[in-house]
Amino acid sequence: MTHNDTTNTNNYSIDTAIVLFLLTLELGRSVGNSSIETMLLAVTSLMVMVLPIALRNVDLNEIRSWFTVRFAIAGFGIALGLVLPTSMEFVPMTLLIPAAMISIYIQFYSLFRLRLVK
Repeated sequence: MTHNDTTNTNNYSIDTAIVLFLLTLELGRSVGNSSIETMLLAVTSLMVMVLPIALRNVDLNEIRSWFTVRFAIAGFGIALGLVLPTSMEFVPMTLLIPAAMISIYIQFYSLFRLRLVK
């Protein structure tokens, strides 16, 4: 009996992309402040950008396309965060919290989902 693992060729998970966008939006908003918060946001953004692909077994071309899309999302988030008006300064973090909760739910669901062997 063999088990064929069918994997999705589209590695652009939308849940972590939204979390990355909102993190970099907040990072762009707070880039003028030289504080520990800005450093932690940068490190967290890098982790969200790198870890989902680092935990998979993929070839070099998929890694390049992954980072191209992720750097584009991060760059757009930082650029948009730099021009975000002060009246909307709490919006990125407010949206980041439910987006991260949904992303964690999706990741745990896919991790703990039972796969029956046929």
